[in-house]
Amino acid sequence: MLAAAALHEQLATLQFIARGGPALLVPYYRAWAAAPGAIALVAMDDDGLVVGALLGSSDPGSHHRAMLRRGAPALARGLAIAALTVGTFRRELVRTRLLRYARGVVRLVAPGGHSPGEATATRQDGVAAAPGERVGEITHVVVDANRRGSGAGRLLVAAALEQAAAAGCDAVELVTEAGSSAAEFYEHLGWAPAGAVESASGEAFARYRFSLRPFAEGDGRVASSPRTAAAGEPAPRDGHPEVPAGADG
Repeated sequence: MLAAAALHEQLATLQFIARGGPALLVPYYRAWAAAPGAIALVAMDDDGLVVGALLGSSDPGSHHRAMLRRGAPALARGLAIAALTVGTFRRELVRTRLLRYARGVVRLVAPGGHSPGEATATRQDGVAAAPGERVGEITHVVVDANRRGSGAGRLLVAAALEQAAAAGCDAVELVTEAGSSAAEFYEHLGWAPAGAVESASGEAFARYRFSLRPFAEGDGRVASSPRTAAAGEPAPRDGHPEVPAGADG
């Protein structure tokens, strides 16, 4: 978990969560992986070193709710430490997120409340999901820059899609930096553009969607049996360029 968090901090510089450093990232990873519906994967080389990591979920609303309820103390402690020790993070937190986070906590603890991360069948760009459609998400993908071209990013994404399909998702969505090589990477893998997103800090991101219906029927669009593992378990070597995903709010 520590290695995945460190890799995330190094590579996902556009993401607010990464700017909080290990104090926030480590409890964030632990809380994410422990919540029901989590997709938490790592890619490791022959020496057991983490070269890539992916976070996602097959049921975003329920997962975010459980993650915050179960991991709230550790996440709050990590957020406070990051705010106290990283001046730029503290200023951005106060300016763009603190009030929204506080409101989200109130909704979360209220009877019948839901977390601020819950999609409630509407994407951030305001486009509603089809009635009855279950849409999973990939929120973070990071791969060691020194392993570019070796395939870890492709295998992490393939493994995540397989887990989402097995969980009954009809599609999976992600956001990544607009106009980046990562966007080209996802398009090459068959992801379709699905609108634009702007983070609370003003960064521009592009949304992508991958339909799992043909995937579930075995059309072979994504490699099967990827050599990845759930976070904390060993996996053989492989790697790909950094493929950041997630306009964290």
